[in-house]
Amino acid sequence: MSRGSHKVVIKSDDDIKIDEKVNLYLFWGSTCPHCKAEYAFLESLSDEEKSKFRVYGFEVWNNKENASLMKEFAKITNKEVTGVPYLVIGDSVITGYSDDATTGKDIKDLIDKLYTKTDRTDVYKLYQEQQ
Repeated sequence: MSRGSHKVVIKSDDDIKIDEKVNLYLFWGSTCPHCKAEYAFLESLSDEEKSKFRVYGFEVWNNKENASLMKEFAKITNKEVTGVPYLVIGDSVITGYSDDATTGKDIKDLIDKLYTKTDRTDVYKLYQEQQ
């Protein structure tokens, strides 16, 4: 599932970097088909598109710490958790995944918008400030 050097990698919060790339925080369920479809969409993007973002994934159905982190991010963004995938980009949240043409386009548009901003919000930075 790798495309060149820009493989979409699911990482843990120990590895989170705040830099020029847009951070995507993907909260997912282990057997969730919509989560798998969203991940496949992110993997399918071109290397140029993938160079704009980094994905941090947190499985929440079997990991209580990740589920707690998702709830903390929900409080910070003031966006209720109604299911997975629960994707946090900047201070925006996209819940669920329909298909590449709708939800996928929304994700890509949000990444593109935030990538050009120098003063964008990163929810993990806000989370760290509250700890």
